[in-house]
Amino acid sequence: AFTMGADFGPVESARMISKITSKVVAGGGLFKAMKVANMYENGNIAQMKAYAKSDPYVADMVEYLLEGGQVSYTESLSLKDKLKELDKELGRSKTMRTYDQFEKYVDVWNNMFEFGSRAAAYGIVKKRLEKQGLTPEQAKVRATAYVKNLANFEQVGEHGKLMGGLFMF
Repeated sequence: AFTMGADFGPVESARMISKITSKVVAGGGLFKAMKVANMYENGNIAQMKAYAKSDPYVADMVEYLLEGGQVSYTESLSLKDKLKELDKELGRSKTMRTYDQFEKYVDVWNNMFEFGSRAAAYGIVKKRLEKQGLTPEQAKVRATAYVKNLANFEQVGEHGKLMGGLFMF
């Protein structure tokens, strides 16, 4: 939000953040992010591209992923497997008993949120760049780079990822 505010101004930044939130939270973005990540991870690229035709947000998500956006969140591409692993570990009670189980849950949720949010921001920034006169291909490349640099979650320290996940949760 701070980066976008500095780049686009507070009013435009607020509009963009509102659109991103709407896509991710109200628009079922977390579920869509998990579904796309699962298809990508399992090599179902054709199925993923077909799914992209059903929803402009999913189309932006797939385009961002295929443009190279996945580099900064490779962990998020195994969301479904992580959820299955945690589900198996929790057993029938579905109760978290250890810090590690809680940390896994926060990681999965945070990764879904990150992927969904970055994909939503990608679509919005790409459209803005196209309106500024860039070709669709130029806008794709610039939007991908811009969104990847909004936040670098790979440099968070020992407890930063968990704290960030708790904040988002």
